[in-house]
Amino acid sequence: MLFTIAKKNVKNNFENYFIYFASIVFNVLVYFTFESIRFNKQIESFLEGDPKVLLVFKGASVIIAIFSVVFMLYSSSFFIKKRKKEVGLYSLLGLKKRQVGALLFYENIITGSLALIVGVLLGSLLSKLFIMILVRFIGINIAINFSISMKALLNTIIVFGSLFLLISINAYTIIYRFKLIELFKAENKGEKEQKSSAILAVLSIALFIIEIYAAMTVKDSPTFMRNMPIIFICSIAGTFLFFRSFLIFIVKALKNKKSIYYRGSNLISISHILFRIKSNSRSLSIIALLNAVTITSIGYGYSFYYSFEKMDKLATPFSYSYVSNDISLDKRIEELIEKHPENKLVASKDVELIKVNADLSEISKSEKNIYLISQSKAEELIKFRGIKDNLKLSSPSEGIILKYGSLSEDNFKGKIIGSSNTGLNNPIKVVDRKNYDPMNALYDKTIVLVVQDTVYNKYYNKDNIVRIKGYVVENQRNSKALTKDIVRIIPDNLQFTYESENLGILIFSSMISFIGIFVGLVFLCATGSIIYFKQLTEANDDKKRYDVLKKIGIGNGEIKKSIRKQVFTAFASPLFIGMFHCLAAFAFLGSVLTAMDVFLPAVVTIVFYILIYTIYYFLTVNSYVKIIE
Repeated sequence: MLFTIAKKNVKNNFENYFIYFASIVFNVLVYFTFESIRFNKQIESFLEGDPKVLLVFKGASVIIAIFSVVFMLYSSSFFIKKRKKEVGLYSLLGLKKRQVGALLFYENIITGSLALIVGVLLGSLLSKLFIMILVRFIGINIAINFSISMKALLNTIIVFGSLFLLISINAYTIIYRFKLIELFKAENKGEKEQKSSAILAVLSIALFIIEIYAAMTVKDSPTFMRNMPIIFICSIAGTFLFFRSFLIFIVKALKNKKSIYYRGSNLISISHILFRIKSNSRSLSIIALLNAVTITSIGYGYSFYYSFEKMDKLATPFSYSYVSNDISLDKRIEELIEKHPENKLVASKDVELIKVNADLSEISKSEKNIYLISQSKAEELIKFRGIKDNLKLSSPSEGIILKYGSLSEDNFKGKIIGSSNTGLNNPIKVVDRKNYDPMNALYDKTIVLVVQDTVYNKYYNKDNIVRIKGYVVENQRNSKALTKDIVRIIPDNLQFTYESENLGILIFSSMISFIGIFVGLVFLCATGSIIYFKQLTEANDDKKRYDVLKKIGIGNGEIKKSIRKQVFTAFASPLFIGMFHCLAAFAFLGSVLTAMDVFLPAVVTIVFYILIYTIYYFLTVNSYVKIIE
């Protein structure tokens, strides 16, 4: 009988808990997906027996499991207050404590089991899609087969089954933790107006200033290690002080300013925010910190992927590239490519550089030779690579250096390449430096100089020619078999570069990006849900207060405006603080990871995050208004 009642309760209250249910389903789905990728035979085969790379997915699964425990326990606390009166009524009607506890236990088990079933089913259906997305991230072309990993399924059932059992036991103990009178008066407990402290309010802003200063003054490893705990402590302490003191200080200041307080619905919304701020301060602080972690997680995941893809296109635009004047080697390699239909030849290019002796004392102390490339050939190559750039040379005495790497332009720009008795006749001034090589990245010390065609032709000599050949093939990141065949015929003394030699770091960056984005989405759904439940709990508590406002003549329009303002405060304030911490984190980590391009990924992530948060905001406002009406 109790189980039947529990099923009816779940059915009747399902609409109220749908967002919570959907968040748990998403947690299960992502966990199952990560486990499916970890045990996927095709991915393991592609990694050629190196499953250690997939351990990052195991780590991500553990993070999701831990976060799910915290999220569900935190969310369930919102439901406990709402149901205390109901639990007390069961006791008043004669049910024993163990029967009431069993009823709540069954409800949680039913909800959890349903979420687990739906999450696993969706994960099974979408696991192929997610693996295809991961493969797309890596940049390989593999036909993914639909399969369900029994290991992944078993792990998911054990982890989330244990989690739902824990939550159900917690629900069972509600009746034992409160007296009957406390259960009936739970909704009638008011809140005292929170006292504000100007000193603590100022201190919160001071901590934020120290945080951003520490993040932007990192120069090396010692300052990184010194500033890291400062940033960590200031961000946490500053956030809690902000919501417990500074926000109250601002709201009270608005209340004391009559021109604002008595305008339209401000009287209702400001009073409500001030009335509720005590219970909201801790949850808003936690949500703000979660927002910071989430935005940083997604942003840096995307930044890893974006930066490494950008670097790979600059450093290795050709699938294979080698330095050789042996034309017969080209033919042998092309014959090998034909034997691998999965890696069809897309294009091939070659360029002849002229090796010239010169005075490079202003640029390099060890090098004595410079490699000349004609302006027309350089422009042809950068056009082929899809680089939008302009190689502008005003006179024969000017040159542009093509050199990929992290060196500053100041190392080259404006410097003079001097003449030599046995090589360069006239000095050439470096007017610009481009962060790419003509083909794949050459040796670190090799310097390629773009000169006008007339200058190039002047020094052209068959004895001084250095020829570079490059090939582009399909599915180049999944070309290990072809690469092994080519390596066998390439002489050891040739400079040979190929795309798949960077595959390890590309796979790692792609996986970090994939995990960062999906773990971030889990956090985002959870934080949005927490605010949603918190606001709806307050809506149920405040229903009688809004009824009183209606009776004294406050219109529905003014009430809706008030609701929008107070819900906006609940969403916007932790989002704003979270974005502030995120920007500090980007500045802090960006000062160390100088090769990372973080600006565009950060902007894209923040815009995306605001968009999703806005959807949660409108859902919350809509549900809040329905409850009040």
